[in-house]
Amino acid sequence: MATTQNLDVIWQVRIGGTAEPAFLPAAAERQPPCLLIEADQDVAQTLKAALGDQGQTSVCAEVLTASAGQTVTWHRYSDQRFNGPLGPEHWQAAYPNLRYLNSEARDGRTLQQVLEAWVSRLRLPVPGLQLILGQGDPLAVLQGLGRWLAAVQRVDLEMPWAASLMRERLDPWLNSQGFRAAATNPHLWERDQLATLQLAVLQREHRIAELEEQLSSQAVKLLLAGEQLTERDQRLRQIDAELDQVLGLLDTSQR
Repeated sequence: MATTQNLDVIWQVRIGGTAEPAFLPAAAERQPPCLLIEADQDVAQTLKAALGDQGQTSVCAEVLTASAGQTVTWHRYSDQRFNGPLGPEHWQAAYPNLRYLNSEARDGRTLQQVLEAWVSRLRLPVPGLQLILGQGDPLAVLQGLGRWLAAVQRVDLEMPWAASLMRERLDPWLNSQGFRAAATNPHLWERDQLATLQLAVLQREHRIAELEEQLSSQAVKLLLAGEQLTERDQRLRQIDAELDQVLGLLDTSQR
């Protein structure tokens, strides 16, 4: 049972922008907020210039990673769609004419960090998120969502040049998080409410089991501590008795 949330209401987050005006969000008075995240700073500036004053659409230049502060090698190619953390060995067989240009070390941020900053500026409740993955390592992007994963209702993979490679990595992970591929589009996943509920139940049961194990461990520690206290008390009583005997002998000898 996939989600039926209205896509005209949920917010859109596009990873990998395009300076082509036809692909930019249309200006509209009631357009939901949209965030464009582009790794290439020059492209990000072009996007900002093309968008002009569209208050509901934001652009930022970031390399997204699974964990905060992670440094990645960002590769550049003659076709910028391939730019990302994957080296030329991943593309040479399928795209022999693709030329490798250069690479640089980039400090990444998680999508959670970027979303936190974006939402704090908007100061609006988030009804839901649609992710459009078109750049970099889509799995790392998803793994960096943190608590915002619960708000995602739909995931679109828009990397036709790498669809089979990326789908093999994404599908198992998304299934494990309560998403199901659309019947008409294998590169589109929608949140399955029943699967999400079952996942929440399993996570809760796992948490309860962890707490029970912790309580059991604490109980054992308390029991051992109690036994140690009992042994100490017995030893102290024994020492007191021995001391009384010694004092008795001293008293007798002095008489």
